[in-house]
Amino acid sequence: MYFETVKKGGVIYRAANGFGTPHGFSTRFSGVSTLEHLRSLNLGFGRGECDENVEENYKIFLDALGLDPKSRASGEQTHSTNVQEVSKTGGVQIFSQTDGLVTGEQG
Repeated sequence: MYFETVKKGGVIYRAANGFGTPHGFSTRFSGVSTLEHLRSLNLGFGRGECDENVEENYKIFLDALGLDPKSRASGEQTHSTNVQEVSKTGGVQIFSQTDGLVTGEQG
């Protein structure tokens, strides 16, 4: 398995070749962020960017991956050992002070 650079609809991200499930590691290319220190594809809330721009960036990135932005799960990434189990809820799940996400559900 190796990582490759993928370009879709102006979005540039990294993906593991042969991983077998939709995934991607974002870069800062594309997006609507306007703050210079965040570049254009900021996916972090609470960094000075308006929430609407961050939500739009998630939509842009997840659309490129072929995933539904309205059913995403994400962590706050506090550089801890905290892991949260997630499930299909049909809505956005954001977990504070969580760095890892796991599920036993397919899809």
